[in-house]
Amino acid sequence: MELDIKKCAVTNRNYYMNQYLKDNLDILKKKIRQDWYFIIIISGSNRVRVGKSTLAQQISYYLDPTYNFSNLTFEATNLKKISLAKGKYSVVHYDEAMAGLDSKRAMESMQKDLLDFLAQAGQLNQFLILVLPDFFTLNKEIATNQSICLINCYTHSKDIFKRGYFAFYNIYAKNNLHYWGKKKGGDYWATKPDFTGDFTNHQILDKPKYQELKRQALLRLKKADIYYKYKRLMVKYMHTLNQRNNICAHFYDKKFCTQIELANLLGLKKQVVSAFLSKEIQKEVEQDKEPIEEVDIEGSQSVKAI
Repeated sequence: MELDIKKCAVTNRNYYMNQYLKDNLDILKKKIRQDWYFIIIISGSNRVRVGKSTLAQQISYYLDPTYNFSNLTFEATNLKKISLAKGKYSVVHYDEAMAGLDSKRAMESMQKDLLDFLAQAGQLNQFLILVLPDFFTLNKEIATNQSICLINCYTHSKDIFKRGYFAFYNIYAKNNLHYWGKKKGGDYWATKPDFTGDFTNHQILDKPKYQELKRQALLRLKKADIYYKYKRLMVKYMHTLNQRNNICAHFYDKKFCTQIELANLLGLKKQVVSAFLSKEIQKEVEQDKEPIEEVDIEGSQSVKAI
């Protein structure tokens, strides 16, 4: 697609921005003061390292000259804390950090946190810059109903290693893309964008610090992911263990086999079998207890267990 090459220098940092992109951001800067809350989605054609975070920082600084690391988070659980700390018309920049995680579960968790946050965020009158690799993995509520536009970053069609290109979809084009693009297996050109452009490699935030913060966030998310998987495995293990104990207790109760025979069958010591059988028998005794009514001489009723 042919690019519009008209650019202009913006902010006190004097980096160049596509004129059409600037014009659209100017509209949002004006309209947010009429009690709006805007979500701008920046995706990366389902690829990493295509420059989406660089563009997100440039847009964030243009919308909010006070933008710095305090506006940025890699964890959706921090969105509320950052938003409440910032004033009206500020930018909150959420940059997804989920590489190497259980992507499906991580996306579900992130989007749940995001939806919980958005249920209360409207009155804050802020910009939320939502950065993630693939637009089509987003919940429909966020992708279509809640967001104002999509900016998808991509590499040059003749050189997949040449970064710095984007396609802009307004609210209507974005919603059409979400429908038709998903039907075509994640095709970002399933519908026509409003315009395309390119951007520079100008870094707003200190790159080494940005990378270190992202690395630390990813480590925290990976620990949480490992804990979740461990907890899920433990639930399955305990369920299997309880089933085994119930079956063994039934066999022993019906005198199908002795404790020694069960121990030999399971490859366990007799003491271990005796221990869990005694627990299962005790559970059955407690379950068999039924309350009976006892009437005192005053005619009042009390409940007594046998």
